[in-house]
Amino acid sequence: ASGVAGVAVAGSPLYAFPSLVAVAGVYSPISLLIATMLLAFWRPIMADLAAALPISGANYAYLLNVSTSVPFALIGAAVTLLDDIATSVVAAATASVYISDQSHGIVAANWMTVVLLGVIATVGLIGVRGSAGVTLATLGLHLFTLAVLVVCSLVHWGRHGNETLKSNWEAGQLHSAAEIAKAIYLGICIAFLGVTGQTAPDYASALRPSPHVYPAVLRSLQYIAIAINAPLVLCTFAVLPLERILSVSSVLSELGRTSAGQWLGIWVTVDAVVILLATILSGLVAALELLQRLSLDGFLPPNLLKPMPITGVPAFVVLLFTSLSILVYVTSGLSLSVVSSLFALVFLSIMLFYPLSLLLLLYNRPTLLGSTRRSSFLLIVATLLLDLVLLGGVVAHDPMSISYLAGYGSILTLLAWTAAGWGRGMRWVWWIAEHGLEWKNGARWCVRMIRRARTGQDVIILVKGDEINKLFQRMLYVEENEATSHITLVHFYGDHAMSPAGLPELEANAMILDEAFPSITVDLVLVRAPFTPACVHALGHQLGIKAGRMMMGAPSDGIQGEREFGVRDFAGVRIISE
Repeated sequence: ASGVAGVAVAGSPLYAFPSLVAVAGVYSPISLLIATMLLAFWRPIMADLAAALPISGANYAYLLNVSTSVPFALIGAAVTLLDDIATSVVAAATASVYISDQSHGIVAANWMTVVLLGVIATVGLIGVRGSAGVTLATLGLHLFTLAVLVVCSLVHWGRHGNETLKSNWEAGQLHSAAEIAKAIYLGICIAFLGVTGQTAPDYASALRPSPHVYPAVLRSLQYIAIAINAPLVLCTFAVLPLERILSVSSVLSELGRTSAGQWLGIWVTVDAVVILLATILSGLVAALELLQRLSLDGFLPPNLLKPMPITGVPAFVVLLFTSLSILVYVTSGLSLSVVSSLFALVFLSIMLFYPLSLLLLLYNRPTLLGSTRRSSFLLIVATLLLDLVLLGGVVAHDPMSISYLAGYGSILTLLAWTAAGWGRGMRWVWWIAEHGLEWKNGARWCVRMIRRARTGQDVIILVKGDEINKLFQRMLYVEENEATSHITLVHFYGDHAMSPAGLPELEANAMILDEAFPSITVDLVLVRAPFTPACVHALGHQLGIKAGRMMMGAPSDGIQGEREFGVRDFAGVRIISE
């Protein structure tokens, strides 16, 4: 998990530098250094979220468990999927540029981008997803390549002096302090392309369950970003003339050729293609994991993720992801700069969800975090405002990027809403057919479709008490967010649960809820067993209901025994209330 995020951080300079230099010019090292330092704002926030919800799915999983709206969580899923797509497209386009430059234009970059996306799709269909050893070896080789490149650049710098750096500085100087500040500000916004590995929350559930491991991973990723980004771009300005930096797409290969010779240029090109192919594959794997999580939660039809017999890979999803990636690249005019602006905007949108999710967690589920909170309220608000300022900079630099984000994001969000709630949408179609058009056959067909949408969508609500107000609140959540006609209330009455003397009142309240929600059948199941993850999953297996369709309140420190198990132990059970 750390290796995958590290590959993203270490590989991001390959596609960040050209866009950054085009905006910030000679002030690029300053912008990049400030951008990597600003990650300190997000680190405690991401650590708090991972401590409260150490589960896969990142923004989608956070919003699903801390908000009261499934459609809002699906917006997070759509933006996350768009980020995976943009990651793969930018990585493929950048790798194609390196291949095209190395072949002196014989290989067309546009066609090669499509070919590389197809190659990674084939690798995904075969079932190759990588391993910890392969990932760490790829990361180690890339860091070694960058180290060699920096050393050779420093040697070249030492031999030829500061003449190139001085001439670049003089040629790129702006005329006023306002212009300099604007260039640095826009550079900071674009420079966040160079820190995209900070999406490490996607892999939080794969880390060892220790309160110190995840913060250490985030800290290491930031140190890597600081160590390789600003020094590398500074070496670039010390070795290459400004006009060559602006005219060459494969900047690091050119840096290697100039500082040490053709052999280093070829080495950097090969390393760049390898690390960028790994980035494409990581985008595909992240998308597969996200869609599988959506399916387990009942928001995608299981048939979409039907695995192939031999490899076990869902072929339809792999082909769909590749098709969407190619579509994004084609509709962007086959332009790497346009896709890079979209990528920066999407990534900052992803980063915006972290402080927003933590605010919702503190408001709706404060007991989840307990006493381990690292970030203050002012820090959360400041990070939220900082992200909005950075988003504004990307839009100011490329106003069309917001239209691309709105277009792609809206389409993916509508697809997610349709897949998750098409049964509820059929109610509108039924009303139009029944009352508007007075089309009886059409209305009967709509009724059949509504029943079909609710089939197999049973929900389990785990309850620990008989308070009617809390039971009613959870019933309302399910009615507003789930297409189901059957809810089972489950109460475990082990050593630390409600005593058997209180069970009659719970039974009476269940009957009241069954009358209060006429479109939903409410059953009550009493289990004489302790409330443990093993017992919960055994019950779900017995009733044929997945963990994503089981819901519960947040564990509380005030009830003895509830903190023996965390959210990670329940593996997918949704938190819907305090």
